[in-house]
Amino acid sequence: RDRHNGLNRLFGGGGPAQGGQAPPANPFPAPPSGVPPPGAPPPGNGPGVAGGPTGEIGQPGVLRLLVPPLSNEIGWLLPFGLASIILVALATPLQMPLADQHKSLILWGGWLLTAAVFFSVAEFYHAYYLVMIGAPLAALVAMGLTRFWAIARRRPAFGWGMLALSALLTVVLQAWIAADYVDSLVLAALSSSMVAVGVILMTISLINRDRRLQAISALTLVSSMLMIPFVWSVMTTLEATPNVPLPSAYGDKAGPRGPVERSNHSGDPLLAYLLANTQDVFYLAAVPSSHDGSQWVIDTGQPVLYMGGFNGRDPVVGAEDLQARVDAGDLRYILLNGAGSASSTGITGWVRQECVLVDEPVTGGRTLYRCD
Repeated sequence: RDRHNGLNRLFGGGGPAQGGQAPPANPFPAPPSGVPPPGAPPPGNGPGVAGGPTGEIGQPGVLRLLVPPLSNEIGWLLPFGLASIILVALATPLQMPLADQHKSLILWGGWLLTAAVFFSVAEFYHAYYLVMIGAPLAALVAMGLTRFWAIARRRPAFGWGMLALSALLTVVLQAWIAADYVDSLVLAALSSSMVAVGVILMTISLINRDRRLQAISALTLVSSMLMIPFVWSVMTTLEATPNVPLPSAYGDKAGPRGPVERSNHSGDPLLAYLLANTQDVFYLAAVPSSHDGSQWVIDTGQPVLYMGGFNGRDPVVGAEDLQARVDAGDLRYILLNGAGSASSTGITGWVRQECVLVDEPVTGGRTLYRCD
């Protein structure tokens, strides 16, 4: 487990189980051909989860975070944030004890650089992991803008000119990123227009030495850099068919990840059967893993017991635990098909010996046991 969440996240691969032994065999029988796993909708109800991590994150490389499929996740302001590290570092001479801005730079810059390097070369992760770059990137963008303001107070033409150039380059990059995901040029046109307005106002303010107009023009330039990411965040929030299992930023064009419909089990007869027959017990059912029952929890609000934890290989509960819950009246139904937990739990043998197979059409070929 430690290698899986450590070096194997960087180099890929699942790695051996603890102690160097192979992972335990799946103790639960696989579902019949064509039968969905427990908690999944019947066939034909829409697409499933997108492919593995390779399809989500593309190939390792220096520009990985600036090209599809990851550019719409974090690329919008990444170059500006990286440039801000240099800008702030050169603002004052490095001396001991460190100045507050250098301390902040070590924290936020070290965080951003470490994460950016890792996500550029790592072989295995999901796109939504990039959320951990959001905090340092936001801090560094703010530090960079503050530095531009400080420069402009001493050398207005140079400081505001550098801000205008940075805004222009950032908006060009954002328009290039957006073009990979949407066909419309509206966003690019709007942000470019804001840059043009900001430059015009800045020029007038410098000629007239109008500090108030300089502040307005600076705000316009900063807003131009934030407009496309802001609109993209809104589109992501309002997306009609988000990828619930593997969330990602909005992308209208069909790409490596593609939109994934949220599962809807409201028409699943097995779910309806469980709801009707578990009114007086705590758990809706016990299932092999969170993959098999998490959508039931979302759809019904009822608790589901994940016997094998997240992916079915963690011995969260064993046969004795299930027996105790059944005796307490908290659990009545157990599903065994799908991914399973470690074989040492002995769940399969206990269920087959102590519980009764539910022979009902509503199971759809899925192996459901009733334990009273």
